[in-house]
Amino acid sequence: MSGAITASHLLFSRQGAKRTGIGMQNPGLPNALWQHLDGRLWHATSYAGLKGILADGEIRVVGCRYTNSLARLVDGISLFDFGPSATLCDSQFSNWIGWFGRQQECRVPIWLEIDRHSVADNLIDAGAFYALWRECHLSSRVIPGVEACHRGPLPTSAVTAALLIDRYDHGRFHHLAAPIDHLLERLVEFERALPPPPRPNPVVQALADAWARRSHHNTATP
Repeated sequence: MSGAITASHLLFSRQGAKRTGIGMQNPGLPNALWQHLDGRLWHATSYAGLKGILADGEIRVVGCRYTNSLARLVDGISLFDFGPSATLCDSQFSNWIGWFGRQQECRVPIWLEIDRHSVADNLIDAGAFYALWRECHLSSRVIPGVEACHRGPLPTSAVTAALLIDRYDHGRFHHLAAPIDHLLERLVEFERALPPPPRPNPVVQALADAWARRSHHNTATP
């Protein structure tokens, strides 16, 4: 690490970096799904993650994955931000498409919509978070242009909606408004109604297995 995160860096990030982003365009998702994601703030999780979130009443940093991520270094919760400060970066989509099921290792990933206004005091939006990473010259991992961060635990009272998405067909999803108390039951119902997963292409499966082995070996991946 060639730089350190100081209090002034974090103050700069909370106040917001210079807005240089041109905003987000659909990177290749079904239009109906992108219409829900566009302009909003999200946290992606799995059934197990959601179960813990509901039990705790907040989204917390848990587990030992992604220890070299910038969000971890500032003791924050990683979020996806498709709002006004988001920026289109080369090959960006390949960095976050995995959060539609592969990273969570589940059939139905859950994307929780976060009310931007209610978490504003602790939010480092996508533009400011990217600027923080560049300013500090860190070797930490970040998803450029769309990753944001909430410093400290994020209360479930800030969750305004949820998306249940089929890992294999992103055009098959279910949008649910808050409250999310019964979201686990709705998730189970949604998954039971899905068709069987497609048979994997042998070449694609081999590449996926290789990717999984590399990710398991390097626990610092985002």
